[in-house]
Amino acid sequence: MKLNIGCGKHYKAGFINIDVFDATVADRIMPAHNLAFPSNSIDEIETIQLIEHLGYINTRYALAEWFRVLKPGGTLRIDTPDIDTAFRKYLNGTHSTKKELLSWIYGLDSQGMSHKLCFPDVLVENLLGKAGFVVVKKTFLEQEENNPTLRICCRKPQQYDIHQIISCCRKTVMKRKLVIQEPDLVAIEQDLLFDFFLAYLRRYKRKKNTSIIDELVIEGGTKSPIMTLILVEECINQHYIPKQMVQKHLRVLEFLISIKNPSLIVSLIKEAPSIPGTQTTAVETVITLVKHSVRKMLSDKKTGRAVKTSLVNLSRRNALTDQVFFSEKVVEYEATQLVYQAMKDFIRAEYESAIMKLQEAIHLDRNHVLYYWNLGRLFALIKKLSQAEKWYDAAIVLMKKSRNPTTIKLVKVLEKEKNTLPQRNWDGPVIEVNI
Repeated sequence: MKLNIGCGKHYKAGFINIDVFDATVADRIMPAHNLAFPSNSIDEIETIQLIEHLGYINTRYALAEWFRVLKPGGTLRIDTPDIDTAFRKYLNGTHSTKKELLSWIYGLDSQGMSHKLCFPDVLVENLLGKAGFVVVKKTFLEQEENNPTLRICCRKPQQYDIHQIISCCRKTVMKRKLVIQEPDLVAIEQDLLFDFFLAYLRRYKRKKNTSIIDELVIEGGTKSPIMTLILVEECINQHYIPKQMVQKHLRVLEFLISIKNPSLIVSLIKEAPSIPGTQTTAVETVITLVKHSVRKMLSDKKTGRAVKTSLVNLSRRNALTDQVFFSEKVVEYEATQLVYQAMKDFIRAEYESAIMKLQEAIHLDRNHVLYYWNLGRLFALIKKLSQAEKWYDAAIVLMKKSRNPTTIKLVKVLEKEKNTLPQRNWDGPVIEVNI
C-alpha cells in the first residue's frame, strides 16, 4: 500500500491519494499528521510540496505519523521548496523572477495553500533523524523555472522500536488534543519533551537500569504527567518495559494528573516572595520541591503517603486548571498576557485594575523592570506617592543587579523620575526602554 499525502488536485495512480481540504481527486480526506492506517502497514509515502504548509510543530507530528505507519524498510519521499536557492535567485533576479519566486516561497492566499515555514535542507535532515528515518538521498532540482526544489528520500530502518514508541505517543497526544500550538515558544518546549523521552529510552535500552525510568518519571512527571503517562503506557503496550516493573510509576503519574501538577507548579511560583531579580531562585525552588516529592513517592511508601497528602492539600487551596505542560516559558507567557491587559487599563485610565494585573504579573515574573516601573507610575497617578516610591526602588534594585552601561543609564532615569514624582514629567505607561 502506498500513500500520496497532500495530493491537492494531482492524482497519482497506484497510490491512496490523501488531502485534508481538497476532495477533487483525493481518495481519502484526513490530516497528514493523523492518518487512519495501522502501524507498520504502508510500503511507500510521497509528500510533494506539503511540509511547508504544515509549519514546524505539525511537521514534527507528521514525520512521526509517517514513520509509525510505514513498514520497516518502507520509504518516504519529501519534496519541498529549496529555500536557499530560492532566496539566492530572488536577490539576483528580475522583477518577473522575483514575482514568481515570492509565491514559491510564501505560497498562495487560499485555504491550505499558504506556507507556514520553509525548511532548509539541514533542518529537514535533522527532523527526519529525530523521527527515526535514515536519509538515503538528497537532491536539489528545478523541474519548473523559478521553482527550486529540495527532494529527500529516506527509509524506516529495520530496528525501529524506540522511535516507534515515540511516534505512537505523538499519535495519542494528537488524538487527545493535548498538543500546544500557541504561543510558539511554549509549543516548541512541549515538543522538546519528546526528544527528552527519546534520549532516556535510549539510555534505558543500553543500561536496562530502572533508576533511568525513575528519573524519566521525575522529570517528565514534573513537566507533563499526562504526556509521561502516555509514554510509559506505550512502552508497556510495545513490550519495551514490563508492566510489573513500572506499577509505582503509573500510580505516581496518575496522582500527579489528579492534582493538576503543571498548574499547581505555576500557583506555587506565584506564592513565592516577589523580590526583584529572584525569578530563577523562585522557579528552581518550586521545581526542586516538586521533583523531591515525586522521588519520595517513588522510593518510600510511608513518606510517599505523607507527600501525597501535602500535595493534595496544596492543590485544593488553589484554583487550578487542566494545564498539559509546565515550563518557565508558560509562566513568562502568563505574566506577559497580564501585562498587556494592564497596559490597556493604564491607557484607559483604569488605574486600580492595571495595578492588580501588574502585581499579579510580578508574582509570576520577578525579573522585568517595566512591571515595577509602571506600578510606580500608577501609584503616583492615584496619589499614593510612598507606595509609588517603593515600586521605583524595586525597579532600581533590579537594575543594579546587572552592571552594564545601559542599566546604569536606566537607574539614573528611574532615580530622576522617582525624585520628581509630584511634577509627573511623563505621560502614560512605559511600553519599552529606549536608552
